[in-house]
Amino acid sequence: MPSVSKPSSSAERLRPAVLALFAAALPLGVAMQQGALALLLVVWALALWESGRAPRSPLDWPLAALAGALLLSTAFCPYPLRSLRSYDRLWVVGGFFAVYHLVRTRDEAERLVALTVWVAALVAAYGIVQHFTGVDLGRTLLGKPPDVDPSWLGGHGYRTKGLHPSGITYAHNLLFPLTFASVYALAPDLSPGRRGALLGASGLMLLALVFSLTRGVWLAFAVVLLLLGMVRGGYAAIASGVALVLLLVLLAGVDPGVRARARSAFDLPANVGRTQIWRANLDMARERPLLGWGYGNYKTVRQPFYDRYPDADTTAHAHNDFLQ
Repeated sequence: MPSVSKPSSSAERLRPAVLALFAAALPLGVAMQQGALALLLVVWALALWESGRAPRSPLDWPLAALAGALLLSTAFCPYPLRSLRSYDRLWVVGGFFAVYHLVRTRDEAERLVALTVWVAALVAAYGIVQHFTGVDLGRTLLGKPPDVDPSWLGGHGYRTKGLHPSGITYAHNLLFPLTFASVYALAPDLSPGRRGALLGASGLMLLALVFSLTRGVWLAFAVVLLLLGMVRGGYAAIASGVALVLLLVLLAGVDPGVRARARSAFDLPANVGRTQIWRANLDMARERPLLGWGYGNYKTVRQPFYDRYPDADTTAHAHNDFLQ
């Protein structure tokens, strides 16, 4: 008898399109990212329901340990109920599990990464135009006036923010597809056309990153290039060195404002506000070194510590991931 193929489940039919939407949304604005993630989580939940089982992942135990640490801190913090109300933010962690369980093959994973890179390159091209013209497409489509920051320190144009609310947010988001593109472009056995397209995408993203005026991500990408050269060696090490030199040339010569911004990273008096922020957060850690202040309570408890350091130029966050 001829074999009869089993009809695919609803989740399996939706899976490729929703994964592609999620990958394409990663370089876009926060609302689009969250909307795509919500759809992805719905499809993942449908897949779990249809299969009747919850498969394991390599991060089950590490994330369970993290959750336990957060709950322990919440239980013994000064404001446990306020901390518990902040746990709804952790829904984004579901993105890891959904992607891990819904992506089927290495080829599919590479296609999704490539989609993220190409969309990020298009956004970077828009970001470069934004730097020179001040166009703010996201707000214009919503019928709102543009909200871009003019360059400062003697620079020209505007601070590139892509489709994000600020240049800082855009630069941190951009680091990931730029890293993907850079590593992929130096992979062996690529066709010349593919390699050239990836190098072009990397160039667009690099220029947009420079125009974002975000020093921390400049440094982070320099570290990426150094590590890439060390790990790959040979031709990749030479190419990584050339890319690093290109980054330094752009920072030194593309615009007087960019040059001044890069130079300010090494100006201790100009960065005293940042050092005061770090001192305030170190004081917070010293006061409760084991159990902490409870997840989500940072804004509630920070002010007395910042009051000790009047030169701190912002209390928004610790300006350091480990301290935060």
